[in-house]
Parts: sequence; structure tokens; C-alpha cells
Amino acid sequence: MVRGWSFTLFTDHKPLVYAIRQKEDICTPRQLRHLDLIGQFTTSIWYLKGSENVVADALSRIRTSTINIPSVVDFNKMSREQQTHSQLQDILPCSCPISLGLQPLPVGQPPVTLHCDVSIDHICPFMPEILRREIFNNLYACIQE
Repeated sequence: MVRGWSFTLFTDHKPLVYAIRQKEDICTPRQLRHLDLIGQFTTSIWYLKGSENVVADALSRIRTSTINIPSVVDFNKMSREQQTHSQLQDILPCSCPISLGLQPLPVGQPPVTLHCDVSIDHICPFMPEILRREIFNNLYACIQE
């Protein structure tokens, strides 16, 4: 119960539904502690396929535009530094095989063109050495707030 209200927990995690209904002697002590903690709130846990659980789906997909995060990167400054960075300027016209998949992409608002590595799962801008410490310090300061 949360604040005196009984509720049903809908989850797309089938093992949790199974675990809450199994016999205690099957569980490890660690699992038992976790299930006991969950059981202090509710034992009414039902499986609901993730794509059908619209409330959880909506809550788990918070749009980044709705979160107010101060900018830790000056994209205009990064663009200027990329244009004058000698190593990057040597790599760009080169057709030699390198592991970076650099492409010019629009980043930020208003959009600024940055050369980004697109060879991995997430897009990563080419970071000139001169900006690395500054951006690291800005990110660290955001975490401390």
C-alpha cells in the first residue's frame, strides 16, 4: 500500500510476476529480501505486454526537450575549433581507411554543423583537444548541482 491505497502493479517483466507467486524456499536469500521489499507495497502484480502498457511506455520515453538542462557545450565554439583543427582538417579530405566515420551533421539550436563520428551506435562529435577539459568541467559541474 502506498499512502494507504491498495494498487495493482502492471509490469512487462514476467520473471517478477513468477517470482512473487513462487514458494519462498525456492528463492535465494537475496531474492527473498527484494521480493519482501516489493511485497511491503503490493503483492498484486500482473504481467502486461510492454507495447500494451501505454502509461509505462509514455513515462519511460521522456522527451529531452521537456527537460531543462543547461548547455554544457558551446556548439558554435566547437564548430570554429573543428574548422581550425589541423588533425581533423588532415583527416577529412583523406580517403585512407580510418576507424572514424566522420560526417558533417547539424547539432544544437540553432543548428551548427559539426563533424561527428557515426561509425558506432551513438553519434559522437569530434572533440578538439582544446575543448575537452572545458566540456568535462562543465559536465562535472552539472552533476554536482
